[in-house]
Amino acid sequence: MVMGRKPVRPCCIKTMFVVLMVIFPFALMAGEPLVVRPAVKTVELVGYTRAVRSMTVTSEVSGRALRVNYDVGDTVGAKKPLIEVDTVFIDQAVLSAEARVEQLEVSFERAESRALYLEGEFNRIDYLHKEDRATGIRRDAVHQDMVQARLEVDSVRAELAVARASLAELSERRNRHMITVPAGWIVTARLVEPGEIIQPGGQLARAADFRRLIVPLAVSKAELDALKDKKGDIPVRIEGMEAKARLNRINPAFDEQTRKIHLELALLGYKGERRGGLKATVPLSVRAEGMLVPRAALMSRYGNPRVRLASTGESVQVIVIAESGDHIVISSHDARLAPGVVLSPAADSPSGGSGKAQ
Repeated sequence: MVMGRKPVRPCCIKTMFVVLMVIFPFALMAGEPLVVRPAVKTVELVGYTRAVRSMTVTSEVSGRALRVNYDVGDTVGAKKPLIEVDTVFIDQAVLSAEARVEQLEVSFERAESRALYLEGEFNRIDYLHKEDRATGIRRDAVHQDMVQARLEVDSVRAELAVARASLAELSERRNRHMITVPAGWIVTARLVEPGEIIQPGGQLARAADFRRLIVPLAVSKAELDALKDKKGDIPVRIEGMEAKARLNRINPAFDEQTRKIHLELALLGYKGERRGGLKATVPLSVRAEGMLVPRAALMSRYGNPRVRLASTGESVQVIVIAESGDHIVISSHDARLAPGVVLSPAADSPSGGSGKAQ
């Protein structure tokens, strides 16, 4: 019994056609010219999200932590500070400074009033002296009192300015007992508990702004050029979810160990989960070594691959460095094989050729 081949079903033929179209995108275009193209390769840049800004929370004052209003993962609100430090002693200092300011304000008013009175008294005595109705001794005594009164006013004014500055400093220091971070930030570490004594400069917590996410990347020069050449937003995938990004910052420093350039992508309009450590993938087509030419243009006789220019008929020797479906990647330092140059089919050349590298 003779076994025949099973007929190919139409659905299989359709499937094969689609696969061929994907793998060999230039093979099925009838009449398409054989053009030299830059060789490209598809790479995926992988990074992980992090907050656009972060900070370590420290104290500028010493004291006992009275309350810690937020825990790890909490979003800081606008009404309550992150940490409240006991203000008993600073409150007493503020009250004392306020009393000192009030005392000096009264003294200033008293000195100013006395200076105004003596100024008027001097004017009166001076008039009488000119009319020979008051002695010079009395005029000089009143003048001296007036001068001393003015000096007293200046002295009290200076003391009052110092006291007000001291009060302002104490009030500001009291405000620093309410340790805050910007509203909307999220606490990522809590390093103090209520009742603990804190010191200036001590680390109390860490917080970050996850309302915007960035993706740090380390890229090569070719990958950076490909990112810059993107028209508009850069497509990315965040844990499989499609998103957009843009170049946020490029570090001009060069990492000599990795030979990479460090940059940041800022996500745009991302609606997914907002936290650090989300895997971000950026597909890129970057320039590869060599040029891409159709296999149909390759003439190879006795291990001597060549291509022929359609415009002049000249033959150019090439080196085949890779194969990709109906195309090959060649290496040639000949300036005539520039991107966009049209080649002749190998079958049309006088010497013919199989179009297959030997």
